[in-house]
Amino acid sequence: MNIAIIGTGRIGATLARAWAAAGHRIVLGTRDPGNADAQKLADEVGAALAGPAQATADAEAVVLAVPYGALADLVPELNLAGKVTIDCTNPVGSTPVPAPGPDGSGLALIARLAPNARAVKAFNSLGSGLLGRAARAPGAVTFIAGNDPAAKAVVADLGAVLGFAETVDLGGLDAAPLVEAAAAIWITLAYRQGRGPDFALALTSPPA
Repeated sequence: MNIAIIGTGRIGATLARAWAAAGHRIVLGTRDPGNADAQKLADEVGAALAGPAQATADAEAVVLAVPYGALADLVPELNLAGKVTIDCTNPVGSTPVPAPGPDGSGLALIARLAPNARAVKAFNSLGSGLLGRAARAPGAVTFIAGNDPAAKAVVADLGAVLGFAETVDLGGLDAAPLVEAAAAIWITLAYRQGRGPDFALALTSPPA
Protein backbone atom coordinates (compact mmCIF):
# COMPACT_ATOMS: atom_id res chain seq x y z
CA MET A 1 0.00 0.00 0.00
CA ASN A 2 1.14 3.55 -0.73
CA ILE A 3 0.99 5.42 2.58
CA ALA A 4 1.63 9.13 3.01
CA ILE A 5 2.60 10.06 6.56
CA ILE A 6 2.25 13.77 7.20
CA GLY A 7 4.54 14.66 10.07
CA THR A 8 8.01 13.34 10.83
CA GLY A 9 7.97 13.61 14.62
CA ARG A 10 7.99 10.65 16.99
CA ILE A 11 4.60 9.23 15.99
CA GLY A 12 5.12 9.70 12.26
CA ALA A 13 8.62 8.25 12.44
CA THR A 14 7.48 5.22 14.41
CA LEU A 15 4.68 4.45 11.97
CA ALA A 16 7.00 4.94 9.00
CA ARG A 17 9.54 2.47 10.38
CA ALA A 18 6.95 -0.19 11.23
CA TRP A 19 5.02 -0.04 7.97
CA ALA A 20 8.09 0.26 5.76
CA ALA A 21 9.49 -2.86 7.43
CA ALA A 22 6.21 -4.63 6.56
CA GLY A 23 6.64 -3.79 2.88
CA HIS A 24 4.43 -0.72 2.52
CA ARG A 25 5.64 2.15 0.34
CA ILE A 26 6.01 5.28 2.47
CA VAL A 27 6.06 8.92 1.45
CA LEU A 28 6.85 11.40 4.21
CA GLY A 29 5.15 14.77 4.04
CA THR A 30 6.72 17.79 5.71
CA ARG A 31 6.62 21.53 5.21
CA ASP A 32 10.42 21.52 5.34
CA PRO A 33 11.68 18.77 2.99
CA GLY A 34 15.21 20.09 3.50
CA ASN A 35 15.14 19.29 7.21
CA ALA A 36 18.10 17.07 8.08
CA ASP A 37 16.18 14.90 10.55
CA ALA A 38 13.35 14.35 8.06
CA GLN A 39 15.86 13.40 5.36
CA LYS A 40 17.62 11.02 7.74
CA LEU A 41 14.29 9.28 8.50
CA ALA A 42 13.45 9.07 4.80
CA ASP A 43 16.82 7.51 4.05
CA GLU A 44 16.42 5.06 6.95
CA VAL A 45 13.06 3.68 5.80
CA GLY A 46 13.56 4.09 2.07
CA ALA A 47 10.85 6.71 1.80
CA ALA A 48 10.34 9.63 -0.51
CA LEU A 49 10.22 13.08 1.08
CA ALA A 50 7.87 15.77 -0.20
CA GLY A 51 5.66 18.66 0.76
CA PRO A 52 2.30 17.67 2.30
CA ALA A 53 0.18 18.17 -0.83
CA GLN A 54 2.63 16.34 -3.08
CA ALA A 55 3.03 13.51 -0.57
CA THR A 56 -0.70 12.78 -0.59
CA ALA A 57 -1.19 13.00 -4.37
CA ASP A 58 -0.77 9.28 -5.13
CA ALA A 59 -1.35 7.84 -1.66
CA GLU A 60 -3.94 5.19 -0.92
CA ALA A 61 -3.83 6.00 2.78
CA VAL A 62 -2.86 9.24 4.50
CA VAL A 63 -1.78 9.49 8.13
CA LEU A 64 -2.06 12.80 9.95
CA ALA A 65 0.67 12.64 12.61
CA VAL A 66 0.86 16.36 13.30
CA PRO A 67 -0.08 18.58 16.23
CA TYR A 68 -3.83 18.96 16.55
CA GLY A 69 -3.55 22.71 16.11
CA ALA A 70 -2.10 22.25 12.61
CA LEU A 71 -5.17 20.50 11.19
CA ALA A 72 -7.24 23.56 10.27
CA ASP A 73 -4.54 24.98 8.00
CA LEU A 74 -3.13 21.66 6.78
CA VAL A 75 -6.12 19.55 5.79
CA PRO A 76 -7.55 21.84 3.05
CA GLU A 77 -4.28 21.67 1.09
CA LEU A 78 -4.07 17.85 1.06
CA ASN A 79 -5.33 15.39 -1.58
CA LEU A 80 -7.67 13.34 0.63
CA ALA A 81 -10.71 12.64 -1.56
CA GLY A 82 -11.51 8.92 -1.54
CA LYS A 83 -8.46 8.08 0.57
CA VAL A 84 -8.28 6.32 3.91
CA THR A 85 -7.29 9.19 6.19
CA ILE A 86 -6.01 8.25 9.64
CA ASP A 87 -6.27 10.91 12.32
CA CYS A 88 -3.63 10.35 15.03
CA THR A 89 -4.06 13.78 16.62
CA ASN A 90 -5.19 14.64 20.13
CA PRO A 91 -6.62 18.00 21.20
CA VAL A 92 -4.28 18.52 24.15
CA GLY A 93 -3.08 21.61 25.92
CA SER A 94 0.44 22.32 27.03
CA THR A 95 -0.02 20.88 30.54
CA PRO A 96 -1.13 18.44 28.83
CA VAL A 97 -4.87 18.68 29.51
CA PRO A 98 -7.30 17.48 26.83
CA ALA A 99 -9.44 20.27 25.44
CA PRO A 100 -12.58 19.94 23.30
CA GLY A 101 -11.97 20.12 19.58
CA PRO A 102 -14.09 22.03 17.04
CA ASP A 103 -17.26 20.13 16.17
CA GLY A 104 -16.60 17.71 19.04
CA SER A 105 -13.40 15.97 17.86
CA GLY A 106 -10.40 16.20 15.59
CA LEU A 107 -12.02 13.65 13.29
CA ALA A 108 -15.13 15.81 12.95
CA LEU A 109 -12.95 18.76 12.02
CA ILE A 110 -11.23 16.69 9.32
CA ALA A 111 -14.58 15.46 8.02
CA ARG A 112 -15.80 19.05 7.75
CA LEU A 113 -12.67 20.29 5.99
CA ALA A 114 -12.32 17.23 3.70
CA PRO A 115 -15.82 15.71 3.40
CA ASN A 116 -14.74 13.19 0.74
CA ALA A 117 -11.94 11.72 2.88
CA ARG A 118 -12.53 8.25 4.34
CA ALA A 119 -11.52 9.45 7.78
CA VAL A 120 -10.75 7.16 10.73
CA LYS A 121 -9.55 8.10 14.21
CA ALA A 122 -6.80 5.68 15.33
CA PHE A 123 -3.34 5.18 16.85
CA ASN A 124 -3.68 8.16 19.19
CA SER A 125 -3.93 6.47 22.60
CA LEU A 126 -0.42 5.05 22.93
CA GLY A 127 2.97 6.71 23.21
CA SER A 128 5.53 6.42 20.44
CA GLY A 129 7.73 4.21 22.62
CA LEU A 130 5.33 1.29 22.30
CA LEU A 131 3.58 2.23 19.07
CA GLY A 132 4.99 -0.19 16.53
CA ARG A 133 5.96 -2.58 19.31
CA ALA A 134 2.53 -2.94 20.91
CA ALA A 135 2.98 -6.71 21.15
CA ARG A 136 5.36 -6.00 24.04
CA ALA A 137 2.23 -5.08 26.02
CA PRO A 138 0.06 -8.22 25.82
CA GLY A 139 -3.57 -7.43 25.06
CA ALA A 140 -2.83 -3.88 23.89
CA VAL A 141 -5.69 -2.45 21.85
CA THR A 142 -6.20 0.54 19.62
CA PHE A 143 -9.58 2.23 19.56
CA ILE A 144 -10.97 3.53 16.28
CA ALA A 145 -13.98 5.48 15.02
CA GLY A 146 -15.26 6.49 11.59
CA ASN A 147 -18.14 6.15 9.17
CA ASP A 148 -16.47 4.00 6.48
CA PRO A 149 -16.36 0.26 7.32
CA ALA A 150 -13.91 -0.57 4.51
CA ALA A 151 -11.55 2.20 5.64
CA LYS A 152 -11.71 0.90 9.20
CA ALA A 153 -10.80 -2.59 7.95
CA VAL A 154 -7.67 -1.12 6.33
CA VAL A 155 -6.79 0.61 9.61
CA ALA A 156 -7.29 -2.65 11.51
CA ASP A 157 -4.83 -4.40 9.17
CA LEU A 158 -2.29 -1.62 9.70
CA GLY A 159 -2.86 -1.88 13.45
CA ALA A 160 -2.08 -5.59 13.37
CA VAL A 161 1.29 -4.74 11.78
CA LEU A 162 1.97 -2.48 14.76
CA GLY A 163 1.41 -5.38 17.12
CA PHE A 164 -1.99 -4.53 18.58
CA ALA A 165 -3.89 -7.54 19.86
CA GLU A 166 -7.19 -6.05 18.73
CA THR A 167 -8.68 -3.04 16.99
CA VAL A 168 -11.72 -1.95 18.97
CA ASP A 169 -14.30 -0.19 16.79
CA LEU A 170 -16.26 2.26 18.94
CA GLY A 171 -18.58 3.40 16.16
CA GLY A 172 -19.01 6.17 13.64
CA LEU A 173 -17.87 9.76 13.48
CA ASP A 174 -19.84 10.61 16.60
CA ALA A 175 -17.73 8.09 18.56
CA ALA A 176 -14.47 9.92 17.86
CA PRO A 177 -14.65 11.85 21.18
CA LEU A 178 -14.58 8.46 22.94
CA VAL A 179 -11.33 7.57 21.15
CA GLU A 180 -9.89 10.92 22.17
CA ALA A 181 -11.07 10.26 25.73
CA ALA A 182 -9.07 7.01 25.73
CA ALA A 183 -6.04 9.11 24.81
CA ALA A 184 -6.87 11.50 27.63
CA ILE A 185 -6.84 8.60 30.11
CA TRP A 186 -3.47 7.39 28.77
CA ILE A 187 -1.97 10.91 28.92
CA THR A 188 -3.25 11.44 32.46
CA LEU A 189 -1.80 8.16 33.69
CA ALA A 190 1.49 8.58 31.85
CA TYR A 191 2.31 12.17 32.63
CA ARG A 192 0.02 13.70 35.25
CA GLN A 193 0.14 10.67 37.54
CA GLY A 194 3.73 9.72 36.81
CA ARG A 195 3.25 6.20 35.47
CA GLY A 196 5.47 6.95 32.49
CA PRO A 197 4.77 6.16 28.83
CA ASP A 198 5.76 2.49 28.69
CA PHE A 199 2.26 0.97 28.93
CA ALA A 200 -0.79 0.43 26.77
CA LEU A 201 -4.54 0.24 27.31
CA ALA A 202 -5.85 -3.32 27.09
CA LEU A 203 -9.10 -5.28 27.32
CA THR A 204 -9.13 -8.49 29.35
CA SER A 205 -11.70 -11.18 30.03
CA PRO A 206 -11.91 -13.63 32.94
CA PRO A 207 -10.81 -17.21 32.27
CA ALA A 208 -13.51 -19.43 30.79
